[in-house]
Amino acid sequence: GGSVPVDYGIENHGTMMVGILAANGHVKGAAVGVEVSVAAVLGTGSEGGNTGEEGMVAAAIDWCWESQNVDIISLSLGGEQTESGEGLTNEAVQRAINAGVYVIAAAGNDGDTDDDGLVAAPSNEPLAISVGATSKGGMIWEGSSMGSQVHGTDERQHPNQKPEILAPGEGIISTGSDQAYYRSTGTSDSTVFVSGALALIISAHPELKPSQAKLMR
Repeated sequence: GGSVPVDYGIENHGTMMVGILAANGHVKGAAVGVEVSVAAVLGTGSEGGNTGEEGMVAAAIDWCWESQNVDIISLSLGGEQTESGEGLTNEAVQRAINAGVYVIAAAGNDGDTDDDGLVAAPSNEPLAISVGATSKGGMIWEGSSMGSQVHGTDERQHPNQKPEILAPGEGIISTGSDQAYYRSTGTSDSTVFVSGALALIISAHPELKPSQAKLMR
């Protein structure tokens, strides 16, 4: 409800993600003109930085579909999977999907030597769309996470292969603070490109909204 721009996280993470989606100036977003509701959760917790408290992230997910009536929830964030593969954010994603909302979430950035063989939560949720990152040449970015949907399993076969889709994520230029532009790399960026593409698709074909499909059935 505020009228003054604010970014609680470090390095303008949230501002950059919104710019990748909807900027309409020197840099053009993936879906210019899309209606955007922003829930600021990173950098608002006790640890600061770009971290977020899981309960607050879950509450923000609920707010998106309960109060804002969104078609897509774009999550440029992620955490470690629990032993059960569940958690507060996973449960919130399940509620959103059950309400007929697309949930797009970052696969994670531990794909290099630190790869634990798991995508980040809540992108591990079965019907969430987990997004990995590509480099400038179109190859998989070395830091992009991939792995099993459920903690402790090695199966990556359809429909449980994670991530389901890749998008550009290396050296992405977007909006920052003080009318400056910043460069970013990671699956957070990739997630927004996929969300923007999906927004364009369902704008042209509203019958593809999960909520509409339920009504049609």
